[in-house]
Amino acid sequence: MSVSKAAEVVSEREGQKVDRSTLSRYIKRYASEISPRREGRETLIDVNALLAHRGINIRVERGSSAPFAGDVKVASSKERKGVIDVRIAEIELEREEEKRARERGQVVDVSDLAAAAEAAIQAFSAALDEAESDAAEDIARRTRSEARHVRPGLRVLKRNALEAFRRELLAAIPSPEVDATSR
Repeated sequence: MSVSKAAEVVSEREGQKVDRSTLSRYIKRYASEISPRREGRETLIDVNALLAHRGINIRVERGSSAPFAGDVKVASSKERKGVIDVRIAEIELEREEEKRARERGQVVDVSDLAAAAEAAIQAFSAALDEAESDAAEDIARRTRSEARHVRPGLRVLKRNALEAFRRELLAAIPSPEVDATSR
């Protein structure tokens, strides 16, 4: 298809005007990827390859008559100051909400949470220690073995279970350093 016809097709597909000269420069720049061919004075191109290439490389707001508008720039210093003032007010509001939530007991410091998790792990370990003797006796009786042969296996089981529990519990809690920097 000729560059002129391709410009019409691209304009229609992208929803905004693409001039023949603009498309011609684009084709010249990316000739190795689009593979245009010359027939006399006319440059012919594969429109599907061109559309695919532009779909990857050109940022266009589809259906818009204006070219792509990135981040909107704030023009005047008064507008910038207004944006900054709004953001400062939002931050102050967040701090007030956090303060009220702490007063109501709805927020807990990460360090307190980590200490509570460690205490839970210690309590869990103590409970397993108490149950170990009874479990060893019960397993020994059922397997017609002696408890002294069963206890080492139960200790390994306890150690592995506690380590996995501790690792997962502490991984779920954010580090206190992160909490301190967020305030």
